[in-house]
Amino acid sequence: MASVRLLKKQIQGISDELLSEALFCMYFLPNVDNQKGEELVEKVVEMQREYLQRIGKCGGKEPKLIKSYYRQLGVDFNTAVLSILEEIKGLEK
Repeated sequence: MASVRLLKKQIQGISDELLSEALFCMYFLPNVDNQKGEELVEKVVEMQREYLQRIGKCGGKEPKLIKSYYRQLGVDFNTAVLSILEEIKGLEK
């Protein structure tokens, strides 16, 4: 298992990339709905906060439970990232 510190850095890095992509689309691409862009930025920040909080709450000391918890956390995070990427693609009016 990777260290918690490394996992937090990866989540922050991916969230920063999503945020910069959303802001780029809002400010530099024509025909982009700014209201949807602002909602998307809020969603990215909320996602980052949620997953950073979930890292420290594995709920046990048993290695099998911890491993399955972090595996599920990774799957959930990847699903959330893909969902946000689809929304970024749909920002154009």
